[in-house]
Amino acid sequence: MRLYEYEGKILFKNLNIPVPRSSMANTIEDAKMEAEKIGYPVVIKAQVLQGGRGKAGLIKKVGDEKELIENSAEIFKKIKHSESLLIEECINATNESYIGITIDDVIGVPVIIINKKGGIHIEEIAAESKPAKLIIDPIRGIYKYQLIDLALDAGYQGELLVKISDLAYKLYNVFKQYEADTVEINPVLINENTGEIWAGDSKVITDDYAIFRQPMLAELGKNRKTDTVKSDSLSYVNLGGNIGIVSVGASNTMMLVDTIKYLGGLPANFIDITGSNRYEVIVNLYIDLLKKFEEDNMIKAVMINFTLTAQPLENYVATIAEAIKKVKPHKKFIACIRASGAAVSNMSLKEGNELLEDAGVIIYKSLEEAVNECVRLSKQYENGGIT
Repeated sequence: MRLYEYEGKILFKNLNIPVPRSSMANTIEDAKMEAEKIGYPVVIKAQVLQGGRGKAGLIKKVGDEKELIENSAEIFKKIKHSESLLIEECINATNESYIGITIDDVIGVPVIIINKKGGIHIEEIAAESKPAKLIIDPIRGIYKYQLIDLALDAGYQGELLVKISDLAYKLYNVFKQYEADTVEINPVLINENTGEIWAGDSKVITDDYAIFRQPMLAELGKNRKTDTVKSDSLSYVNLGGNIGIVSVGASNTMMLVDTIKYLGGLPANFIDITGSNRYEVIVNLYIDLLKKFEEDNMIKAVMINFTLTAQPLENYVATIAEAIKKVKPHKKFIACIRASGAAVSNMSLKEGNELLEDAGVIIYKSLEEAVNECVRLSKQYENGGIT
């Protein structure tokens, strides 16, 4: 489950990570009242489950009530299906950096990354700079001296070296305590004149299978909003790109969204299809999804990515194959399927791939290769068609 920024910051505050003063607003009148309490200038941020909010115009700094009214109205029009804004004090930062922890998809253990530069262009920044990276032993955990060395490798010295390493340790505690797949602070707001630091944003994705052990996360999940469509087992968020996504589980889907963006593509949607084991229900959900893809002229290719260990493989592979045969979509479908344990008790991975190939899906063993093919197809279509 991906948390909204304000929800992630609740977890941060619980473990003593400094965050700017803020309040939630569901209307422009609420925004005016909360901004008055905090004091101008303030930053208004749309609370939607997508990245790139700054580039999309969903985060604005405003200096007075007139600017707040104008910008709040503009953001409310853009987000449509979400009613919430975060009204936050404007931090006088002299520098922005990045700290993140996630599960490495290849080696299957957590890694922590510190980059002295951060912000809305973090992908480009990371490609040009050399972020410091450390693999975390999942049994031993991490020690503070390791984080001091990591911050030193990232280029920090003196008082900031100590504060950044301490912030990284607190972020690891969030990752561990709330059983997360990913936690990020981007940007880490730094005032080098005063030595103060704050978490300017939060990205928290928790393990769906651990929510039953986390009462706070379960409570947050009850109020979950989506930007477009929600049914018994389908959550769909339109991201406006040209590569459709078919996936299972919020964390796995966010990983795929990030991978597509990292490899130069534009994800068209976030999707989470979970919760039902009834074959006919899942088939119908996929039929609805494929029809949505067909109606979206922006979408040029579709990426199917299943990583299953407990849920039966046939519930998703056989159902999407049947849905494709019924809808007969004109889009190109690429797939990378990984399954083990109980997931393959009734259907082997080879059998699953054969079902998809019979439906016209192109299979790749490597996720990177599959995504690269989707990116290639989408760009060729944009340039006038497949050659």
